[in-house]
Amino acid sequence: MKLIATDIVRSVEHLLNPNNLQFCFELFGLDFMIDSRFRPLLIEANSNPCLEVNGQVLGRLIPQLIENVLRLAVDPLFPPPDNLVKSSKKLGSLTTLETNKFELIFDQQF
Repeated sequence: MKLIATDIVRSVEHLLNPNNLQFCFELFGLDFMIDSRFRPLLIEANSNPCLEVNGQVLGRLIPQLIENVLRLAVDPLFPPPDNLVKSSKKLGSLTTLETNKFELIFDQQF
C-alpha cells in the first residue's frame, strides 16, 4: 500500500502546488481493497476525501486524523499555548504525535 501511495504521489507531483505556495498542505484519500491473496488493489484516489463519521470506527479515526493532520501541518507554524497542551493531555483529549499513524512516504523539496 505504501508503494502504491508513493507511486500515486509521484505520478502527479508536477501538478501539486503549481504556484509554489509556501506553508500549504493537502489531505488525500486512497481507497484500497484487499484481494483473496491479500494483495492491495487501489480502487480510487481522492483529492477531497470524505470525512463523514458514520460508525464507531470512523467516529474514532476521523477526528484523530484531522487532529494529527493539523498538528503536523499547523502547530509548527502556530504552536498552541503550553498551558492548553498540558491541560488537554491531562484530560486525554489530544492524540499525541508519538501515537499518530502517519509515515513519510514521499518528500520532495519544491
